[in-house]
Amino acid sequence: MYGLLSALYSKKNQVLDLHHYNPIRISGFLLNSWKTKTIKDAELLDQAYIPERHQILGNDLASAHFIVYRGGRVKFIGDNFWISKDNKAKTCDKLPNNYVKDYYLEAIDASGLRLRYEGLANLTNLSQLTELRLRGCPCVDDWFVDRISGEFCSTLEHLDLSDCHQVTENALSCIYRITNLKTLVLENIVKSRSFEYACLLLEDALPQLNIIGVKYMDVTKLSD
Repeated sequence: MYGLLSALYSKKNQVLDLHHYNPIRISGFLLNSWKTKTIKDAELLDQAYIPERHQILGNDLASAHFIVYRGGRVKFIGDNFWISKDNKAKTCDKLPNNYVKDYYLEAIDASGLRLRYEGLANLTNLSQLTELRLRGCPCVDDWFVDRISGEFCSTLEHLDLSDCHQVTENALSCIYRITNLKTLVLENIVKSRSFEYACLLLEDALPQLNIIGVKYMDVTKLSD
């Protein structure tokens, strides 16, 4: 009996069990989880939709303020320059702080921003928006693309999703809704055979579309 018990509760097993439940490891895991959740909660709070901002500024200027004050750039119709905020400045003098009639956003560059799905509530009813750059946005995924393909289905002409590593071929099945899309940039995205095939189908659905950053497979091998 002693031999059986000693085999079940050997010192080696005890060491392994203690190591598995090491308080330091558990604390590290909880700390990382707490840190991740805290960052996400802070980002969601920062990107919360504020109705008063849209009521005072109108949709286009409100969206411009939202993007610029989080490190992005915007361009309005009729301008040949981008508007951005100086990192050292607290305000952006080039952005009006009151509603301006017939002041419409033409392009948004949110490249590198941690723009979340929920933050898209701030980018609505932009009737003249033709260009959206989301290069290197770590939070952009298939659900994100699905939402913008619905929101900007009739206006968007240029979309950059380069370096958005959470985007898969599932997102491409939504983009066909952007009926006037002319350019889709997909550089530095993990691609598979199914991803490339989805690009072919998308170009077939939108004949005017030019997809940049995808090197297509030999279509003669599809039946292999």
